[in-house]
Amino acid sequence: QQPAAGSGGGTGCGERSREHCRLATVGHVLDALIVTDHDPSTLERARNNHETTLEELLDSHHCANEDDEFTTINNIGSIPTHFEQLDWNHGQYDVKYVQELIMEHSVPAQTKADTVLGSDLIYHASVVEPLFQTAVLLLMGGGVNDKKTNTTTASRGRFLLSQSFAYDGETELEIERCCHELGLTRTVLWEDQGGKNR
Repeated sequence: QQPAAGSGGGTGCGERSREHCRLATVGHVLDALIVTDHDPSTLERARNNHETTLEELLDSHHCANEDDEFTTINNIGSIPTHFEQLDWNHGQYDVKYVQELIMEHSVPAQTKADTVLGSDLIYHASVVEPLFQTAVLLLMGGGVNDKKTNTTTASRGRFLLSQSFAYDGETELEIERCCHELGLTRTVLWEDQGGKNR
């Protein structure tokens, strides 16, 4: 299933949105990209980085002919991209607005994101539950009702997190608890110092 809408959890400098743009250049289809963070200045920095990335991709993409160039420009430049404030602790209000943006751009219309991406979002065990609840709301396209609904609906989307440091034991336990309660399946991949994936 191709992502109908991507939503980033914590924007940082906009790296996840940059990766979405790179995916678009190799033929993956996005109906929309919604970049989120709770901090307006971070969103502004992400917007600037996103615009710079688009320019660099267009400048560096060598096309064999005019048709290829036209296709590349359409793939990259025509993805509706929004930069929106999203606070996990006030999830219902912010999530409803993000869901409206998803519905506006997805065909057929839907309120759920197919993919939620985040990077270095978990810095303390206390942020795990609101983050995961927000991600499930975005993946479900509605409210968190019961465990059975969450299990069947949330499993249709992808919640992908990357982390540049290991979690402490308390955070690991909280992640496992939230995954269990929200019906998420956790798969851990990591690269060791030798560059090997596990």
